[in-house]
Amino acid sequence: MSALRLSNSAILHALRMDVLTRLPPSLTHRILRLVDFSSLCRATSVSRKWKQIIDNDFELWQHKFTEARYVVTAEEAERYFTVHCNQALAYKELYRRHYRMQLNWKYNRAKRLQLTGHPNNVVTCLQFDDDKIITGSDDYTVNIYDIKTGKLRRVLCGHDGGVWALQYIGNTLVTGSTDRTIKVWDIDTGECRETFSAHMSTVRCLTIVMPTRTRAGHMEPQQPMLVSGSRDTTLQVWMLPTEDQNQPYLQRRRRHSIMPLYHKAESPNTSPLEPMSTDSDDPMEMMSGAWDDFNNDTSNNSNNNESSSGEDFPGQRYHVHTLTGHTMSVRDLAAHGNILASGSYDNTVRLWHLEMGQLRHVLVGHEQKVYSVVIDAKRNRCISGSMDSTVRIWSIVDGSCLHVLGGHTILVGLLGLTDSYLVSAAADQTLRIWSPDDGERQHVLTGHQGAITSFQHDEHKVVSGSEGGLKMWDVKTGKLQHDLIKNVSGVWRVAFDERRCVAAVKCADNITRLEILDYGVVGLE
Repeated sequence: MSALRLSNSAILHALRMDVLTRLPPSLTHRILRLVDFSSLCRATSVSRKWKQIIDNDFELWQHKFTEARYVVTAEEAERYFTVHCNQALAYKELYRRHYRMQLNWKYNRAKRLQLTGHPNNVVTCLQFDDDKIITGSDDYTVNIYDIKTGKLRRVLCGHDGGVWALQYIGNTLVTGSTDRTIKVWDIDTGECRETFSAHMSTVRCLTIVMPTRTRAGHMEPQQPMLVSGSRDTTLQVWMLPTEDQNQPYLQRRRRHSIMPLYHKAESPNTSPLEPMSTDSDDPMEMMSGAWDDFNNDTSNNSNNNESSSGEDFPGQRYHVHTLTGHTMSVRDLAAHGNILASGSYDNTVRLWHLEMGQLRHVLVGHEQKVYSVVIDAKRNRCISGSMDSTVRIWSIVDGSCLHVLGGHTILVGLLGLTDSYLVSAAADQTLRIWSPDDGERQHVLTGHQGAITSFQHDEHKVVSGSEGGLKMWDVKTGKLQHDLIKNVSGVWRVAFDERRCVAAVKCADNITRLEILDYGVVGLE
């Protein structure tokens, strides 16, 4: 009996031992990284020791924040990291804040702000951040709003046609118009710093390409670039002027008009994308031998490589390449590092090397116009959507078609890509969620009353708009979560970040308005 009492005493003593405090700090840290946020918060109530260990583990909260793919805004950085001397507590409070915003999205707890924007016209493009909303319209203007108050800060005038494309980086805004020009603006002052006039028809799409570090440590492209696509069938490549850059980075770089020599395939989008690089496993280096021959053959024939830029045109000093080969309008562009993809109404997608201005592949297989392209550089793939109702996944390495995704019944006009999900939206009133790995269909989202006009998705949700309103879906289950906006004639554009959703809608009275849904207020301010 005494032996049993002794054993019982030893066991009880062992059970009363605080295992967390007895373990080496490195092992404790590894264990805590596997615990979910709610359990961590409850664990801080167990004892003062546990609270001290958990609250002061900077790497733990930084890991949790990064793992959840949260992003610290400039306002949050100033607010939290200047107030808290303890950086671990700062990250913990930031995580709590973003987690609350995620719950607000889940239960649709938002503060709503409505403002008038381009009253009787179509909003063709929209971009926003924590400070401002910028919209372009077919009324020839660009509006800049204060995102917190909804006040119209400035109207940018200067285009002689509708604004069909815009993008900004920092304080530099670029717009493309039906007047055939591209304008570069200073957002703070509203001044037009540059006008580019190389296109002969409507500028339909444009993209800013920022330098991206490759696996080998190189930055590609070497400086910020701008690519524009037009109904004149060409792509123009420019050096991006910035506010502290009065002269282009490579002022005397030769401008090229690339001849349509290519490797032709016989067969008919936020993921952390990996850039095209000069690494040994890079797809472009695998093809470098053939292109070295091309460079040698064409270097002696300047007539083939020089564009007709002997005549001066506005923005000429920033001009790098004219890319030719498409035979109809260029409808969409996608770029990452030195990979550039263009989709055209000539039913093809073309892959280019951005800085070299060289055509690498023509992707043939779509039977009708190509409306959308995205690059999945992580998997060395390009994805396209077409009027032929299909989505195609192509190899960047050899230009072959890897998968044909069917199911839509009419035009696939929009594509989106994250690390885990490929989403297509069509004029058949549906969206489809696919695996980007193997092209397997995961969900079909039905419920809209008309063609999908705009959407965005992340690792949690899909927000999509069409005639009737704006809907939010669970990307993992494909189920409708909320009707975010109802009873509108149409949704021109929609975009969201962690905190806000901004939509340009046509209301029942035929007035175009901007709807701002702020999920960072309830329970937080």
